[in-house]
Amino acid sequence: MNKFYFIFISCFLLSCSPKIKTSIVEKQEKASFIKEVVVIPENTTINTKYKKIGETQAGDSGFTVNCGYNLMINLLKNEALKNGANALRITKHIYPSLYGSSCHRFKADLLFVEDIDSLKNSLNISRPIQTETNDFVANKRIENGEPSTVTETTTNGTLKKDKASKFVVIANVGPSFRVAKTPDNTSAEQKAYIKKLKSGLGYELTAYYMKDENTGFGFKYNVHKSSGSLSNQTMEFGDGSVWTGTISDAIAIQFIGASFLFTEGQNARVGEGTMELALGYMSYKDIASFSGNRMTIKGGNLGIVGGFGYHFRISPSFLVGPQVNFVGAVLNKVTVNYADGSSEKITFKEDEKENLWRIDLALGAKFRF
Repeated sequence: MNKFYFIFISCFLLSCSPKIKTSIVEKQEKASFIKEVVVIPENTTINTKYKKIGETQAGDSGFTVNCGYNLMINLLKNEALKNGANALRITKHIYPSLYGSSCHRFKADLLFVEDIDSLKNSLNISRPIQTETNDFVANKRIENGEPSTVTETTTNGTLKKDKASKFVVIANVGPSFRVAKTPDNTSAEQKAYIKKLKSGLGYELTAYYMKDENTGFGFKYNVHKSSGSLSNQTMEFGDGSVWTGTISDAIAIQFIGASFLFTEGQNARVGEGTMELALGYMSYKDIASFSGNRMTIKGGNLGIVGGFGYHFRISPSFLVGPQVNFVGAVLNKVTVNYADGSSEKITFKEDEKENLWRIDLALGAKFRF
């Protein structure tokens, strides 16, 4: 039994380790005089003579938990030393992602550079790589061995970082689709009309104060609007009278409430994934008319908005991308205001409640301040 546990624990520890893969194209004996491996950033021109020994890569094994920038680079440096290389040229660096791996992943060439001092001077390597204390956070970007937000050095030699954005504003606009079931006791023409009213335009504006680089709290304003008309409709009233004419509706569903944001950091490499959740008040208003007789139907209830998006970086403070929102509430009662000034309150039965749930497909813009 002890032997079984030993094997199990060994396999588990191995599965938690980063995955290293190396292929050699020109064998080079390990040289004892090589004491240091120079890391060459992506897209860097090498102006001194060298030969390529092979290629190596470090990635996520699927259960890897310790895979920060410096640890992964050091693993690749060890591969270089084992194979007689004194330089590591990064060819691809995939940064940690909110929706992907939490690891820094690399592909690199193993090189032997004849004049390594000349290479170091050309790369202007004057200080060691800084230690990352929280590599899981996606916005800890690394460029040329240092966090990309570094702008200057303090008097004691430690690195100073730019201040993170304190405010984020997200604006979305696009088609919006209500998902409530159409009543069965309607004609085909009326069903088509109701289906048209369920599709409209959705837009929203949300402002956040960022508690830290990844979480923020703020307020969301979300709107769905749709309208339509249908001619030659007949309506029979309770007093026995019958009217024939055109019906029309102009519907506005508005939400305002507190919202929570979880986002990738402002220095994530390509863009920023976001998740939002808001809770607040959702109002319903329908300006309806039949053959010129106008009425206003109003109601409201507790509502919720949940959203997922990905915004591609156009500039450090401006991003654009797709957003999907799930928005909803249920109306238990409404107030009907008639043109003559009278009003009526209607409470729906359980199977008659108005379902306001919908899906918003939007194009969003994200601003950082």
